[in-house]
Amino acid sequence: MWKRVREIIAAMDLWKRSCTYPHAYLLWILARIIFVNGLYEDTNLPVHTVTAEAGSNISLACPGVSEHSLVATLEWRVNDNRILVYSTSSTTGFDPHNHITLSPSNYALVFDPVKSSDTGEYKCLVNNRNIPEAVVRLLVQGNPLGQRYLRLRMTNPILQKAF
Repeated sequence: MWKRVREIIAAMDLWKRSCTYPHAYLLWILARIIFVNGLYEDTNLPVHTVTAEAGSNISLACPGVSEHSLVATLEWRVNDNRILVYSTSSTTGFDPHNHITLSPSNYALVFDPVKSSDTGEYKCLVNNRNIPEAVVRLLVQGNPLGQRYLRLRMTNPILQKAF
């Protein structure tokens, strides 16, 4: 990283000789180092909390993205681990259980079904940005086996009569 900083300072010195506004360029360089190179910490980001029952199907919207957004690349992370990468040519998932997919219409993360192990802080990084618009905190509650039993009981007439 320091090599890159030295290159930027050298470029700034060359530019400063021919520029009447060197302070504006310096501010631009500092902003680029801090935000683009990942020195900015995301501790001040807004946090959206989503609560879900284990065993249900849910989706997490990518903050700041809609159906009309221009998205060339997108990356979903949970607890700083990459779980899904989208580009205009392909989508790659890193979910070992194959229950997480991407909605192609709005780039939402779809859980079918959500599990208690899915609890965590999710970040959606759009177009190679290092900083998300917000953090989505997913809290999964309940027992997935109990949820399956209730669904089975509601749809099975024999189990309905037994209870």
